[in-house]
Amino acid sequence: MRLSLLWVFLLLVVLSAKVVFIVFQLTKKHLWRFTYLTISICALSILGGVLVFLTLWQNVSGLLKIFLIMTGFAPVVTIISVILHNIISALLTSILRREFEEIVFFLFALFGCPTAFLIGIIGSLTLIIKHTIIS
Repeated sequence: MRLSLLWVFLLLVVLSAKVVFIVFQLTKKHLWRFTYLTISICALSILGGVLVFLTLWQNVSGLLKIFLIMTGFAPVVTIISVILHNIISALLTSILRREFEEIVFFLFALFGCPTAFLIGIIGSLTLIIKHTIIS
């Protein structure tokens, strides 16, 4: 595995830990934390895209490729799911003329993507450590 791919993966893991830490400390009094959280989530998604690109570009193979792509796609799909949730809720509310809340994309962003992200991180780290110990 190339060094650039490893650095992007590690940055993604550190940034995701930082985002989780900020979410637990987020209060309405501190608008800068919300702004910082938004910027961090965008950076997390960009790093996820870079991780997927580097994984495909450097011809990583086997299970490591699957875990790295899963780790890279999870933050991107989370943002897409949140946007789709808001758009569909707004459209259905305006069409039906009553309050309507779409739940599928919301649950996917809330439970599916973080689970895929954690599985990807744990699987990638396990294979990277196993490969480094054997080599």
